[in-house]
Amino acid sequence: MIPLIIIGAPRSGSTFFTTAINRHPQIFVTNELRAWNVVANIADRLRKPSEMLPEHPLRNAYAKSVIKSLVDNIREFYAQEVNKTNLGCPVLSEQHYYRRVAVFGDKNPGYADANNNGCLDLMIEALPEAKFIHVYRDPRSCITSYLKLPIYSDDIDVTIKNWLRHTEPAIALGDKLLDDRFMSVRYEDFVSKKGLSIADRLVAFLGVDGRPEIRDFLEMERAQRTPYRAPVTPIEKLGGTSFKEHLTPEQIKMIQDKCGPIMKRLGYA
Repeated sequence: MIPLIIIGAPRSGSTFFTTAINRHPQIFVTNELRAWNVVANIADRLRKPSEMLPEHPLRNAYAKSVIKSLVDNIREFYAQEVNKTNLGCPVLSEQHYYRRVAVFGDKNPGYADANNNGCLDLMIEALPEAKFIHVYRDPRSCITSYLKLPIYSDDIDVTIKNWLRHTEPAIALGDKLLDDRFMSVRYEDFVSKKGLSIADRLVAFLGVDGRPEIRDFLEMERAQRTPYRAPVTPIEKLGGTSFKEHLTPEQIKMIQDKCGPIMKRLGYA
């Protein structure tokens, strides 16, 4: 099975994206299991001599052995769980049990969080065959959501930094990897008619069978939107851009001033 890691700033549509690709019976991607955070945290502690693991001629060899065991454990865990769950997603049917999975993985914005330094590098090293997908969205829309949700902040400067610290490492990762290992998906395109061609590129990128499930899901969602993951946008406006209705001109200018180079890189005016 090919490992797949999905990253993207919070509120960028990565949950919707993960739900969509999980419609394909050969794909099994959990939503923020965060298993790799565990491995990264342990690996970080093993790299630094401590009272529990002091300097020793075999310390580095032991550390590598522990990390390899944890990576093998993740592979085994996913292989065992593949046919026991539909991932808790209401749009997945019983056909997703007893299937031949070719791609497994996890979606988690935190993997690309600059505060979680080293996690992406660890996955690249430990999983040389892994593929990565970056789902991104206009920062003005993301920050509108941050400001509305208590779990983030009502300080716009803090929310801007939150978007940047998830997005900049993801872009840097794409610059580092070849096209056969890294793919970027613009949320606004994925929920539009362009989503059908993106679905075809995804199937080719992941090397799974050219089945219609992802395309069918996108067609269904364009006809009748389904809210995912604590939406703050009215259902009738899901998939659209409505930040101008919620942000002041001063807030919009502040976002554009601080995020401008990245916005330009991602194709936002």
